[in-house]
Amino acid sequence: MNIKELSSNYIDRIENIMRYSPHTVKSYKTDLNQFTDFCAGNKRTEVTTISEKFIKSFLMKLSEDNLDKRSIARKLAVIRGLFNLAFKDEIIKSNPAALIKNPKSVKKLPDITSTSEIMETFREADKFDEDAEQVKVIFELLYG
Repeated sequence: MNIKELSSNYIDRIENIMRYSPHTVKSYKTDLNQFTDFCAGNKRTEVTTISEKFIKSFLMKLSEDNLDKRSIARKLAVIRGLFNLAFKDEIIKSNPAALIKNPKSVKKLPDITSTSEIMETFREADKFDEDAEQVKVIFELLYG
C-alpha cells in the first residue's frame, strides 16, 4: 500500500469512525500531506519502505526549518497514529515511529510578581479600610 492511500484511510477513520473534531482533522491532513510530500520527494511511496531513520530525517528537516518543538511533537504523534493503523491492519510488521521520542519541550518559567507591584497592592489596600489588613495578611503569607 502506498503512503497516500494509507493517509487517506487514516483521515477517513479519525473523521468518520473516531469522530475527531473538524479542526483536528484539518490539522492532521496538513501534517500528513507534509509527510507524504517529503516521502514522495525522497521516492518513498510504499509504506513498507519507510523506516525509523527516515521518519527521524523528516523530523530533523522540520527542526532545521525552525519549526516549534510542540509542532514537531504533534506531527510525530500523527505519524505514529498513521503507522499504528498500518500495523493494526497488518500492512507492516512493526510501527517505525513507535520508539521515536518526542523532542524536549522548552519549559517557560512562570511570571513572578515584583516587589514594587506588591508594595503598590499594599498602598491600594490602604484605601479600603475594612479589607486592608486582610489583603496585607494574605499577601504576606503568599509573598512574605
